[in-house]
Amino acid sequence: MAKKIRDYLKGGFEFAFHGDVRIRKRIAVFSVPLLIAGACNTTLHSPTTETSDTSEENDSTEIFSIYNDSIDNILMHPSNISLYQMCSLVRDSSVASQKDSLFNYPIDVKMGKLKPKERILLDFIIRDKGLYRTDYSPIRQPFNPNFVLKFSKGKQCAYYLVSFGTGEIAITDADGHFKLFLMNDMRLMERWYNYVLSRTTLKEEKV
Repeated sequence: MAKKIRDYLKGGFEFAFHGDVRIRKRIAVFSVPLLIAGACNTTLHSPTTETSDTSEENDSTEIFSIYNDSIDNILMHPSNISLYQMCSLVRDSSVASQKDSLFNYPIDVKMGKLKPKERILLDFIIRDKGLYRTDYSPIRQPFNPNFVLKFSKGKQCAYYLVSFGTGEIAITDADGHFKLFLMNDMRLMERWYNYVLSRTTLKEEKV
């Protein structure tokens, strides 16, 4: 199912599900408008196809080490995920000082907690081990996140910073111990972020 959702996002929201019962149930439960753009075919998959789909899902959502065991556990099993839209690179320090910040990056909009339908797609994206690359040449452009995700689990939290300008992801604990990755394909994250930005209601919350 994860592969189908990735293909759906890559295809510019023109993907159609072909009668997968499990997917239709997930759509019915969470009413994800993003996922019902395609038409559903009522013909069920053959047993052979079903086995193949299951194999693809296990391969793409395999749990692997991203940061460390404790942070990875928060990322994969959060109680809440909050989204912060960040300011662009601010050259005037006086402007930056007037805004709340995360790790010295000024916040533009505190968008509040993600909704279930938004978390479903995000979960598939961040679990994709093909997204992260550690062996890459240094990027000259400064890292400045377009948005930050705060993953909370009880009193613990982890932060997931995404910069489309450099094509990088930074993951850190609450103390700011950053670990940087290059995104192998930023299109999925961009589509997800633009989808979330299409909200009509923003909820203010504490950092």
